[in-house]
This record gives sequence, structure tokens and C-alpha cells, in this order.
Amino acid sequence: YDLSQATATNQPHFYDVGGLRGVDISGTSDHILNLATGFAVASADDLTQIIIATNTASAYNSISGLSPVTHVFANSIFFTYNAQLRIGGVSQSSPPTFSKTAPNLHVLTKDDTAFAYWWQGGSVTFSQTATVNNTFTKMFTVYPSYGNDCRIHEVLVFSSAVALENLNIIKNYANEKYSMSVSNLT
Repeated sequence: YDLSQATATNQPHFYDVGGLRGVDISGTSDHILNLATGFAVASADDLTQIIIATNTASAYNSISGLSPVTHVFANSIFFTYNAQLRIGGVSQSSPPTFSKTAPNLHVLTKDDTAFAYWWQGGSVTFSQTATVNNTFTKMFTVYPSYGNDCRIHEVLVFSSAVALENLNIIKNYANEKYSMSVSNLT
């Protein structure tokens, strides 16, 4: 799906620094890109969302990905803000602290109502059973008032729960392109 600038108080902007390209999101208000075409995700649908991003000047985690509307926690596929991380709208305890100096790999799969989230490879960081029924029309929503800054380098979305074998191919691609050293997803 193509993205376009949305209307919000502050807008993300595109950057190219030293060959590293992406969307820079900073400030204390909402940041949104619209999908050219929204798409519905029902509880029985499968989905994979992969985000390669770097937190920048933030004291908190800040990454969202697919969103039905601005600042929604429930019915979001993946959402981080402040010191919380939500998967399928459900808050997870003790989320990892994302790197503020290098790209991070976030992989989320949805197989029916079973969600799995990997951060920086290895074994599943969080698994969650949740129901999500929504039409997703936005990307990169940032929670206001916390000043959650981040750089989104790349987002991949698949309409299936991508198998581990193929997720590791994508992980190898990310390691090569972004000079990362993420271990295999298991």
C-alpha cells in the first residue's frame, strides 16, 4: 500500500542521511501517514507487519504501524507509547527498551487471533490472543504529549502469517541493508 501525507498537527518528513532513508517522526503531537487504500482485518484474518525503526531523542518507546484512527489503543495491531507496548490492543508487561542509536527489527504475526511479536530476533518476545476487527487506514501514529521521536526506515505488511523460514530471509535482508546483527527468529 502506498502512503501519503495526512493532516495532523505535525507531519512526518522523509530523510536521507548517509544513505539511510526513512520517515522522521518527532515532536509532541500526532504524526500520521494515510494508506492510499485502507484494508479490513477481521479476527480470522492472518497478517504480518515488520517494522525497522530507530527511536531517536525519546525517553520512551515510540512505534505504531497500522492504525484505524489517530491515537487508538484498542483494535490496533501493534502500538507502543510511553513505557507500554500493546499487541492486538492488549497491554504487555515489561516491554523491551528500543535502541536509540541503531535500527531495531520488530516482527508481528497474526494467525487468526494468535499474535506473536519478536524484537531483535531470537524467541518470541510476547504472544497474545486477541480479537481485532478494523479497517486500517493509517500508519505511524505517534502518541501525543510524550515527545516520542523515531525514525521509520521500512515497513513490510503481508496478508498472511509469514512462516519463520521466510521471516528469517527478511531478517537477513534487514541485517545486510541496515548493518544490523539480529539473530534468527525462533
